Amino acid sequence: MLAPLAHDDPVQIGAYRLLARLGSGGMGTVYLARSAGGRTVALKTMHARIATDPAFRTRSC
Repeated sequence: MLAPLAHDDPVQIGAYRLLARLGSGGMGTVYLARSAGGRTVALKTMHARIATDPAFRTRSC
């Protein structure tokens, strides 16, 4: 289910413009996003506390 972006969500990550939230949980947030070329994608982000953990980063690749 789509939800509007929250006040603290970025409006853009890299080349992707964020359109809505698809979901969030203990590991991060998934956004509906669109590339500059118009492609619609799901963009998953990790919470900063997880992203800085070297063991988790190795596991998630």
